Formats: sequence, structure tokens, C-alpha cells
Amino acid sequence: MTNNKSFTLIELLVVIVIIGILAGVIMISTSSSIDKANLAKGQLFSSTVKEELLLNTLSEWTFDNLSQGAETILLVDTVIEDEWRNYDGLSKGSVKVKDGSDCIKGKCLEFNGSSHIEVPNFNIGNSATVSFWAKSSSYNGRMAFSFNGDDYSSGPDLYFTGKSITWNTGDGATNYIVNTGFPNSGWHHFVLVNDEAVGAKLYIDGARVGRTALYRSAKTTANTFYIARYDSGGYYFIGLIDEFIIYDTPLSSEQVKNLYAHISR
Repeated sequence: MTNNKSFTLIELLVVIVIIGILAGVIMISTSSSIDKANLAKGQLFSSTVKEELLLNTLSEWTFDNLSQGAETILLVDTVIEDEWRNYDGLSKGSVKVKDGSDCIKGKCLEFNGSSHIEVPNFNIGNSATVSFWAKSSSYNGRMAFSFNGDDYSSGPDLYFTGKSITWNTGDGATNYIVNTGFPNSGWHHFVLVNDEAVGAKLYIDGARVGRTALYRSAKTTANTFYIARYDSGGYYFIGLIDEFIIYDTPLSSEQVKNLYAHISR
């Protein structure tokens, strides 16, 4: 009598299917853990940036002071208060209020690809730091903000294009900062530094992803500042934005070292 201990084809297929299912579960679990880790790192980096540059805060839009509840579509020209009351914004288009687990903290705003916030008569010097949170499932060709929304060569703008992030610092097409590790559709923290002395830098979730030695003045004296819009090409952001802060000084290398030292504790 032959003692055949080999596996049958069906048994092998069952084993392969089980391994595939387990691999999928592990990948999903790992991906979720990475997302949570990036979110935590971004939150820590965001709070420490705020601590370092608090006295240089020019404008801060947390959206928490909106009286409207979740899922409310704001009327056109609803005032979006600046926490520091330097530059209140105005809602344009169908800006929707979100809150709770949809946001980083308190309330946030959802933009549909044609809505945005307009801040008139915005005035900032030649150096600045911009910090904000963004979440989108459709980054391609979208704008998160524009310091000078009528000409790509007149001020910094943040593009989400294809599988990269491009920060046009205002010198034209030769000095873009491009991040090829494009973020997923979850929440991500962005910090953009424009320093007229040393250049421009871009940080995502607490990690520097690009820099350029070229720069251009970020000054937008008596011009309109946009959140979620770039006027010249009709580009609009699709997704959520929260905790948008502008500082009128660049985040220095020494301050960044302090931030990393704080995060690594």
C-alpha cells in the first residue's frame, strides 16, 4: 500500500489563499499604524512650530469660532475670523463646515473644487512660515493656498500635481520643490518656509522633503491671499483644511533642530 504524503492541488490552493488573506490583513494593519504614526508626528511638529513662532503669528484660522454646525454650507461672504483679528477672511462658493472626527481639532472646512477663502488686503514681509493641515482624495492639479493669487511668478503657491507636491516659490519654473513621495488621502501637516536669506523649504508630517536655494519675496502688500485657490489658472483645492497659520518670520535651522530634538524625546 502506497503512503502518499504529498499535498493535493486543492490543498495547495487553500494554503495560498489563506496566506494571501493574512498578507492583506497585515498590510492593512501596517498601513493604518503608519498613518497613525505620521499623524502623531505631524501633530507634535505642528504644536512645537507654534511654540517656537508664537510671537510671530500674523494670522491663524482654526475655524473653531464658527457658530455654524457640521455639514452647514456657509453663505457667500461669511466672515472667517482670524484668531488674532489681523486678517479676517470671507467664504466664497460652497464652503462646508465639518467637525469632530472629520477634523484635526474642533472644526475644519471642506472645499469642493470651486469654493475657497479670500483674505483681502493681505500684507506680509519678504520672509514667512506657513503651517496647515490638509486632507484630500483628489490632490491632482490642486492648490492649497496662494500668497498672490493672480500670477504664478509673483508669490509662493503650493500645488498638488499628479504624484508630486510642487511649491512654486515665485522665481518661475526653475526652482520648484518637488516631493515624489506623495502623501495618501489621510490628514497631513505641511510647513512651508520662505527665507529671503537662505532659500525655501517644505516639510510634510515633520520631515523635510525638499528645499531650494532660489527664492523670491513672499511679500503681498495690499493683495488678496487665498486659501484653497490659485486665481490665475482657476485651480482650487478639493478636500479638508484645518489649523491654517501664517507667521511673519521664517522657521530657522536652529529652531528646526530644536523641534526634532523635542520630537525624538
